[in-house]
Amino acid sequence: MDRLNHTPDVILARERRRWQKGVFLFLALAVALTTIILLINPAVTEEYQPICGIEEHEHGPECYETVQTLVCPWEERAGHVHSDACYEIVRTCVCGLEDDPEHEHTDECYQEERVLVCGFPENTVHEHTEACIEWREELICEIDDPGHEHTEACYRRIPVFVCEAEEGVGHVHNDLCYVTEEVLTCTKEAHVHTDACYPKLTGDPHQDVEMDIDWESTFCDVTLTGDWAEDLVAIAESQLGYRESEKNFITDEFNVKHGYTRYGDWYGVRYAGWGAIYAMFCMHYAEIWGVPTDSVPANWMNMVRAKDELWLEADGEPKRGDLVFFDDDADGFADRVAIVTEVREDGITAILGGTQTEVHREDFGRAFENIAGYLSLPENPDPPDEDLLTLDAKKAAEATGPGEIVLTAQTADGRTVTFRTAAESLPYPAEELLLTAELLDAEDCSEEMALIEAELNAGGCKVREAQFYDIAVWRCEPVQPAADQGPPDPAEQADDAAERIPADEPEEIIEFRRTQVVPEGPYEVTVDGYAEDVQVWQGTVNGLRSLTPAYIGDRVTVTPDLN
Repeated sequence: MDRLNHTPDVILARERRRWQKGVFLFLALAVALTTIILLINPAVTEEYQPICGIEEHEHGPECYETVQTLVCPWEERAGHVHSDACYEIVRTCVCGLEDDPEHEHTDECYQEERVLVCGFPENTVHEHTEACIEWREELICEIDDPGHEHTEACYRRIPVFVCEAEEGVGHVHNDLCYVTEEVLTCTKEAHVHTDACYPKLTGDPHQDVEMDIDWESTFCDVTLTGDWAEDLVAIAESQLGYRESEKNFITDEFNVKHGYTRYGDWYGVRYAGWGAIYAMFCMHYAEIWGVPTDSVPANWMNMVRAKDELWLEADGEPKRGDLVFFDDDADGFADRVAIVTEVREDGITAILGGTQTEVHREDFGRAFENIAGYLSLPENPDPPDEDLLTLDAKKAAEATGPGEIVLTAQTADGRTVTFRTAAESLPYPAEELLLTAELLDAEDCSEEMALIEAELNAGGCKVREAQFYDIAVWRCEPVQPAADQGPPDPAEQADDAAERIPADEPEEIIEFRRTQVVPEGPYEVTVDGYAEDVQVWQGTVNGLRSLTPAYIGDRVTVTPDLN
């Protein structure tokens, strides 16, 4: 049995199986390595192929053909050759007896001679030289761009011959009689793929998305003190380390990624540049009002510059809680904004977002040339009485005070309008008053829109979105229903000053007469629900109008003008 296992046939079969196993293992290893490499390297898929539909092509020497064009105005011809017509026979007396009166001249006294009389040189040919030519440049550039500056490549040199052709002189063309040009003969369009030629990449729009309850939880342990500077820094520090989403993003026309942020979501533009919006977010939750803001740093700085009490030059002395503007490209317009958290002799420390894709601290020297100036944060003009108030407690402290009437109304687009005035401004108690805020069609407010645009354009700003509301204060007076006395008087039904509305009384139907009321003193109107940088223009309040811009959260006082 042992000898049978060592016969040549058995040994050969074992070697064949061993060889087959080695080949199989080698192929399996090759497949595994190939799979790993394909998984590691970025996949070249159809998704990343250009979608412009144009073949990428750059013109090379093979796309051009050398062409010579005759530009000489002279015809090529031989020089003048004398003929019999060029000569005349001239007889000259050679006997010497011209003065002898007795001598009679005969043919022997004369000598005939052929004289050239055409005046043309024989066999003379003119060839052009540089002295025969004045060069003129002809514009051949087809680029219609005001910013384009023409170069030598935009012009074609054309020879202008200034020599004159002499009669009888021949001409032979030489190199100066021709213009040599490289003429494009390629039928393909010159095209180099740019980012615009490729599909725009997008992330998962559901990743990292937050609701207001999520981002408000990040500073739920912050206690607002009413000190605006400290409250602003506290909110800003609570956001340190927050990063722009790498999974939820869009790309612009240059395929540059813009990730989702909670600040853009709060502002209403999820993928917007969020450096200034981050600062606005912190001001909003620090409950700072009456200070202008804008999502564009350049606009924001210009708005602050217009208010002397808020603007601080770059060489001034900032304080904790101020906002610093940076002009990184030295063009006179702010590019970034940050919140100052520490002031030292040699510089400042600030918290900023929008750069490095996360909220972070950064130190800047006093001589840092990119600092354009500061927003000097004012003190809270209405601090709370208590030393410490939570966010909810502070809101409760802002409730109606003694001698004050506060009315609120909800608009159709989800805004809350608040009307506030002194009790003596209205002759009726608050429980008899009703505030309404009707959302108007923008097309019906074209005149108001024109006034607002003119005012904003004068300040270098533009209207991005506008909403118009008709805000009115009404007195609701209960009226007992009268007995049936016949059909109603049409004149009473047409009365615009009063409107009857039923009250919500299950046991007895009581009618209310609703009459508009005009405040006799100053009042305040605010609209919640907008981002901090949106300007609110006072609209119609019982027929009263003011075109003074008010910022969200600002306590705008409007004095009635009954004229």
